[in-house]
Amino acid sequence: MERTPVHARKYGREFEESVSDILIHPYFQSLKAYVHHGKKRYEHSVYVAYNTYVMAKKCGLDAEAAGRGALLHDFFFDRTPEQKKEFKKTQKGIKKITTMQGFSHPKTAAYNARKYFDIDDKQADMIETHMFPLTACPPMSREGWLLTLADKLVAIREMTQTFCKSPIKTITGQIRVQEGYSFA
Repeated sequence: MERTPVHARKYGREFEESVSDILIHPYFQSLKAYVHHGKKRYEHSVYVAYNTYVMAKKCGLDAEAAGRGALLHDFFFDRTPEQKKEFKKTQKGIKKITTMQGFSHPKTAAYNARKYFDIDDKQADMIETHMFPLTACPPMSREGWLLTLADKLVAIREMTQTFCKSPIKTITGQIRVQEGYSFA
């Protein structure tokens, strides 16, 4: 089984077992090659999924569905340099804005998730709406709302760690080095 950055955490092994088919898939593994918020998209997806899984578990919701949907929330592949160049030439105005990655990747990720994995309608909706309010429709499930929250919290943490490289000073004045991104 694939060991993730959350393996040693309280629910890490349980989480990994519930999403093991996704973790070992070659296309999902290929997300290790893409940078996302200054980190690898694979790591970002695992941290978001783990946090969503734990929050759902603690709220008495469907933790397995939450973890699976969350793990696939950014399951898309970047445009090639040629595609990016063509995109800049052809897309103008509102069409350009709505096809930008922040707006368009949820539908692409949901399409890819359905194509390569056995996901249900709830998980597909979680993926398609995780960028709310950038996506017009909000999540239809509580698990979807947890994914939306976890994604934003993890993204803020990643960007803060990337762009503010110094260790964080605690209220007591001690220097504390951050590890992982668990909020649950």
